[in-house]
Amino acid sequence: MHHHASPPPFLQAYELRGAGAVMHSHSLNAVMATMLDEHASEFKVTHLEMIKGIVGHGFYGNCIVPIIENTARECELTDRLRQVGNVMCVCVCILVCVCA
Repeated sequence: MHHHASPPPFLQAYELRGAGAVMHSHSLNAVMATMLDEHASEFKVTHLEMIKGIVGHGFYGNCIVPIIENTARECELTDRLRQVGNVMCVCVCILVCVCA
């Protein structure tokens, strides 16, 4: 491991949201969600059975996940995560776009 100029972006969840856990994933589903519309700033789903397992959400409600643009260096994501975390206070995750 090497020293970062700022804390790794996934640690922002602890500072901003008081998260009990952080999952850093490169799952194909997460990547594909960011590629559905390369200009989208959010991924929105509704009427999915698993949404009701997220606190504050239900089957008929909308689950909105912000999408932020990736950066060349991990530490540069920190500011973007902080901005989205402050605006989208009900989001349970954030997707990082892999689109160029």
